Amino acid sequence: MANPSTFLSEHHQKINALRFCLLVLLCFNCPVKAEERTAEGYHYQAVNRLVVQHDPSMPIAIGCLVVKQAGLIKIREMLENYGKENALGKSWNATASEWLEAEKELIIILDEQIGLLVRDPTWFKTALYDLFVERLSAEEADEIASHFQTPTGTIQREIIDMSMIAETLQLAYTISRTIKPNIAGSEREYDELQKVWWAARPTFAARANIYKDPAVRRFAGQETGRKYGRLIAMQGIGAIMEYMREVVAEIEKKMEQSTFVIEPIVRKFRETSIRR
Repeated sequence: MANPSTFLSEHHQKINALRFCLLVLLCFNCPVKAEERTAEGYHYQAVNRLVVQHDPSMPIAIGCLVVKQAGLIKIREMLENYGKENALGKSWNATASEWLEAEKELIIILDEQIGLLVRDPTWFKTALYDLFVERLSAEEADEIASHFQTPTGTIQREIIDMSMIAETLQLAYTISRTIKPNIAGSEREYDELQKVWWAARPTFAARANIYKDPAVRRFAGQETGRKYGRLIAMQGIGAIMEYMREVVAEIEKKMEQSTFVIEPIVRKFRETSIRR
């Protein structure tokens, strides 16, 4: 019989996705006056138009690396403590074949959780939606979304995604040493982050003179543009980082609940140690 905890992340993903869709469609089912429903619908649709224009690829790549490294650290701490608590001796260490086999089994579970909780972009869209729908009026959201749909506005939105979101996240995680350069097992996530980064960076750098465009300068100088910039730089980054903290905590709990998968490996280790 499957452990009930194995369904936790699947439920989390489904609920998050449904929540995002229902937030957008809520206005069509609310028992309110027609004019109020129309106003709510306009607000939700304007916010949704804005949310879907932001590119989640960099936050997802950064998040995958953050969570993978945190998960690997947790797994190795667990294996070390497991050896101490069960008197497995000094031969139970990171060079033992059984240790590596146990680590591999736990990493499979870790990668599955990352796929469900981080690689799916629903969390990113939901975080932005919750932020914008509370702090931007329908008119403000519509104005920003319409601007981002213009040729120069699209470029400006790409710059925001890179400089205000991606670079800020990477700097924060690097300075805090949340992202570390020497965690074995996170090479794939590092490579993925580099690929996503350099796919966007050359284009971004080539557009450094975009602020000479009057439309871009006008948007950046008016209150709606400034408000949006503050919102992304402060609460937006905060919402993303808070979600990652929640995911790390959930995955650490999941790892602790998954020690049963290594028990056959530990039995094999004991048998081998006796024969030695």
